[in-house]
Amino acid sequence: MIYAGCAESGELELGQQSAPVAGLASPAVTGPRVGHPMGGYQIVTRTHTGSCIVVIPDPQPYALRPDGTHMLPHEIIRPKAGEAHTLYLHFGGANISVGQDNPDTFTSFIPWSDSVIPEFDHTAFTRGTIDTREKVIEAIRQWVQYFYAHNDLRVVTVQPAAGSNYGMMVVGGAPGDLGNPSGVLGISPFDCDKFERNVSFTFSEDHGTMQMLVQTITHEAGHAYGLAHISNNQAIMNPSASNGEVTWGTGTVPDGQACDGSGTQDSFEALKEHVGVREDTTPPWVEIYKPGDEAIVPNAFQALVHGTDNVVLWSVEFFVDGASIRKQTLPEFAFQVSDLPEGAHQLWAIGEDAHGNTFTSEPIDVTVEANCGALAECTEGLSGVGEICASAEDCMTGLCAEDAMGVSVCSRVCDVADPCPWGTECTPSETGDGSAVDFYCAAGPAPVHILVNASGYELSGCSTARETAPAGTLLIGLLFSLLVGLLWLRRRNR
Repeated sequence: MIYAGCAESGELELGQQSAPVAGLASPAVTGPRVGHPMGGYQIVTRTHTGSCIVVIPDPQPYALRPDGTHMLPHEIIRPKAGEAHTLYLHFGGANISVGQDNPDTFTSFIPWSDSVIPEFDHTAFTRGTIDTREKVIEAIRQWVQYFYAHNDLRVVTVQPAAGSNYGMMVVGGAPGDLGNPSGVLGISPFDCDKFERNVSFTFSEDHGTMQMLVQTITHEAGHAYGLAHISNNQAIMNPSASNGEVTWGTGTVPDGQACDGSGTQDSFEALKEHVGVREDTTPPWVEIYKPGDEAIVPNAFQALVHGTDNVVLWSVEFFVDGASIRKQTLPEFAFQVSDLPEGAHQLWAIGEDAHGNTFTSEPIDVTVEANCGALAECTEGLSGVGEICASAEDCMTGLCAEDAMGVSVCSRVCDVADPCPWGTECTPSETGDGSAVDFYCAAGPAPVHILVNASGYELSGCSTARETAPAGTLLIGLLFSLLVGLLWLRRRNR
């Protein structure tokens, strides 16, 4: 064991460790926790009012020098064979066994005894368009990924294969489920040894907002990736929870030492030492999907934008007739538009990812009729990617993809670096002989069949660009592997 100490003790001592030493700032306290089958001490890390880091678990054998002394982080080499580090967020509840950390078997050295964590209750975190369990979980994943966007770390919600190197954050329940007093928001190993398979906990029931929950998940994962607390109220690694904007930040370590043995920490630099850095020049993709192109709308309406990025889409700025209305950041991109004069207007959006890469959406044209609602004359326009379609004529992209279950949605070409928006998956299509020839966003399993339009032409190949065409028609450019054809499609309102 390495050290013990409390930033703020109070009720958090309550027998949680056998020999707490309030304010201790140097290695001193070692020994087994009373009655705990693994020995060691519990690590209580984040609370509403402060926290108590107690001890670091015994060093991994690979982290010891030949003379038995403990290596510093820069001396520890943990090759990943080119793979990114992976943080798995587990929301499904778990039976936690006491033992050496193992995410495959839901085993952790932290609890006093075998424990049950209930599944994550999403209901307190719904907001606006984030109105289902699946959407809440995906919003949380993306927001956590944002904080780690500049590191070689993937945040996922599907459990990796057994035996692979990944850390796990169990999200759900209350501190009492793991034998802790109220006020504890999360618990994690403070790992200076670059162990890849740590198991950490965030107690969602004690969080009032999604922002606070995301910050605690990010904070606890930071401990597992070698970060100590710092005394900086605007920092992620501050021991007290915050509902404000935070960054990684720098500061003094209030309850022990940083992994390099010093009393100060630059959190992002320390994180780079443990999980590396990520460079990214791939732009995101964004689309205005409500209202759709050629919609008839009242003079006040809500516009919705969705998008994707190979890392994470961070912000969207919305424009009406060339003027910026507002810029929003995660977790949702919804914009209130009001007081538009009657007539034609053009809307578009600019998406920006966490690395500053940008993308401008295809502009859409809408017509404002102030009384269209009262007259039942408002229309939704063409559909965006992921919305139900009957043919290509329904879609702003000019592509309608039917999955193996017979569900058809508007689509776009995709790949690993250019993924699909929420609710769709990048799925292979097929030719007549069943061989995959391209990938499209689809609602369900492969193979994907690209539906034909009213004129009987099959749409395949690249996604299309739209141009204004006379007499209510739309000219679409279609790129095929062997030829380029032009096809007139009739647009319609829905």
